[in-house]
Amino acid sequence: GTFDTSTGAVTLRGNTATASGVTFTAGSGIINAVNAVTVGTGLLTTGSAIKVDVGASVGTGGQQGLGLDISGTGAFAGLGNLGSLAKISSTGAFAGTLAQLTANSTQTGTVLGISAASLTSGKAIDVQLAAAYAGGGANQGAVNVRGGAFTGNLLSVSAGADAQTISASLANFAAPLTQGHILNVAVTGTYAGTGALYVDLTGATGTPSGNAVVVNAVTGYTGRFIDLQIVGASKFGVDATNISTTLNFAQTTGATFSTGTGAISLNGAVTIASAKNLTSAGGAANFDFSASSGTFATGTGAVSINGSTTLASAKSFTSAGGAANFDFSAASGTFSTGTGAVTINGNTTIVNGKTLTVGTGTAIKAIELGTCTNAAAAATTCSVANANSTGITFANLLVTDSLTLSAQGAQNAARGCTVDTITAGTSFRIFCSANPTTGLVWNVLIVRR
Repeated sequence: GTFDTSTGAVTLRGNTATASGVTFTAGSGIINAVNAVTVGTGLLTTGSAIKVDVGASVGTGGQQGLGLDISGTGAFAGLGNLGSLAKISSTGAFAGTLAQLTANSTQTGTVLGISAASLTSGKAIDVQLAAAYAGGGANQGAVNVRGGAFTGNLLSVSAGADAQTISASLANFAAPLTQGHILNVAVTGTYAGTGALYVDLTGATGTPSGNAVVVNAVTGYTGRFIDLQIVGASKFGVDATNISTTLNFAQTTGATFSTGTGAISLNGAVTIASAKNLTSAGGAANFDFSASSGTFATGTGAVSINGSTTLASAKSFTSAGGAANFDFSAASGTFSTGTGAVTINGNTTIVNGKTLTVGTGTAIKAIELGTCTNAAAAATTCSVANANSTGITFANLLVTDSLTLSAQGAQNAARGCTVDTITAGTSFRIFCSANPTTGLVWNVLIVRR
């Protein structure tokens, strides 16, 4: 049969039990602003207002809760969208835990599971804090995930499908900061891992082309996009205009290094490795050491100067010795010295057909110094045919040549001797007032204009 009480208070002073499968219905005909069931206690210091103990019960299927099962089908929202199917609240200033889930004996399973398979724009978890949250100390925050030694992930955020927009984020951190950190990654152990912050794209399918790390700032940003430090001292930084580092720059393998079109300052010593080159790609490229007071030394290989070359005032061009050559033989241009003394310390040859001009005088084409042996007569014809001459190129002889004589020995007596009767390309004659000495050797200086 049924049991129906009146509207007065009903007090159950002993343990109360119901049979299995019994439904307890509360709030039949309930109106707004009235609770279906209210559990009120005095000031508790121990114990619980409601305690549900299912013992060693084991669920065999379904989605019901073994100890507590709250369900509903209404589209609840409430004033300000603050309506809740289950709500736990306190107005006291407590230091404990408002809601606690304890499962210290389990090694598998899920302690708190949230399923919202149809959720598209709401929130699975919503945490709201005071306007000025001070935190809970070192390594603590409004949301804490703590553990001991681990091999997997203490916090994992994943999605089973692709992002639907380019601005979508798997995790988003945002705040109107003027200081502090949006994300802090700290290691307190003797770290020897592969990366405290690690971005892994190796699991991407196809041929990935997106960016692994992007930092985007507003126009006029003056801070650094990245700043790598050792104990607070910057070692490598990138800002809107510069890449700065106090470290060495070492590049290995066969990779290339290319700069932009701006100026490059090399402020330290520069070494080009063996068998490597420094080459201009063309155009109006300059190699300017004009402000330097140091030296410039080439290697032992050939040096080609393909443009006009100017030696600055009061500077010298000096050979260090050895078999050094100064060869302009292939040039068709001129060679002009300064107004100072010019010393030619070696043999000097002016090729045939070329001239030597002193000041504004007559150009000299050739100078020859030879000999001619006097015959047993006052007149001696010097020629190839007479075989009495050396060092003279008779084929080049001209009637305009100037010939000067000097004897290599003493004459019999003072004789007046001159050169006359020059036959071009053949011979010339030495004529004396009498035979100076038979067999006397004459030095003959020929100057050809």
